[in-house]
Amino acid sequence: MRSAPSLALALVLASCGASSAAPAAQTQTEAVVIPGPPRPWAELTRDERTAHMTREVLPRMTELFAAYDATRYDAFTCATCHGEGAREHDYAMPNPALLPLHPTGSEGQHQTVRDHPEGVRFMYSRVMPAMQALLGAPEYDASTGEGFSCYAWHPHAE
Repeated sequence: MRSAPSLALALVLASCGASSAAPAAQTQTEAVVIPGPPRPWAELTRDERTAHMTREVLPRMTELFAAYDATRYDAFTCATCHGEGAREHDYAMPNPALLPLHPTGSEGQHQTVRDHPEGVRFMYSRVMPAMQALLGAPEYDASTGEGFSCYAWHPHAE
């Protein structure tokens, strides 16, 4: 049987440097249809992106984060993910105020898992698959380093 830190590490490793088949299965087992954008994200106009974020992403992320920690996320807004001054920075990611992540398999990543096991589990099992679906993003492919992963949206630790 795996210990909690080992399980959390496995979740982080899978989210940031391995196939993300597990998150796709998680999304399907929730029996909730998560609508992606009408076309690939890169093809959407700024207005279309804003509408999708407002109509689909913000309400779903508000619900997920409030369920995780209603006190901490009682005032979930665009700035929660995109940072203060999000509008002035055109909602650019990564937000430098988010927890910086270390590369897959590094000691820094292992330490993050040890320090934040519940947060890692939540981000991997709930937030990442929902955002992947909401953005219509491809699954992470470890062989190419392309696709959706936590590491793509968080600042990188040095």
